[in-house]
Amino acid sequence: AGGVADGRGMAGSLVLGADAVILGTRLAAAEESDYSDTQKAALVQAKDGANTTTLGFFHDALLGIEEHSSGLPGRCLITDSSALQRRWEQADAAEREAIKKEHQNSGRETTWAGAAVGLIKRVQPAAEILNEVTREAVTALQGGNALVKAA
Repeated sequence: AGGVADGRGMAGSLVLGADAVILGTRLAAAEESDYSDTQKAALVQAKDGANTTTLGFFHDALLGIEEHSSGLPGRCLITDSSALQRRWEQADAAEREAIKKEHQNSGRETTWAGAAVGLIKRVQPAAEILNEVTREAVTALQGGNALVKAA
């Protein structure tokens, strides 16, 4: 299951039948991640995934990504580059090349982030993230188990 950034999401996914969870965005904010410090800070500053992210069709085009392995577009943070999208949609091929160069030369980065991005509170070592999420999941599962036993 994707869209998970904390132990409650992990516990819920496991209870609903998932064999595992993917902590993609949460681990993108890990100290060891290949993301730049600016990208990591942007992940921490994002307040929620609904209003701070967008489907990445436009960013895919800027980066020359024809299709993701899943066949679906990625989700990314809305940035200054996102503002170029209206121009892109109305541009011919030559103008699109100019927009690509403008993006590449601007120092702007595409920051891929899933819907759970708003749950990221700080940059941490990956091992600390995994331990924290696991502890939270165990606590949530034990709490649910206690509720079931009490009923």
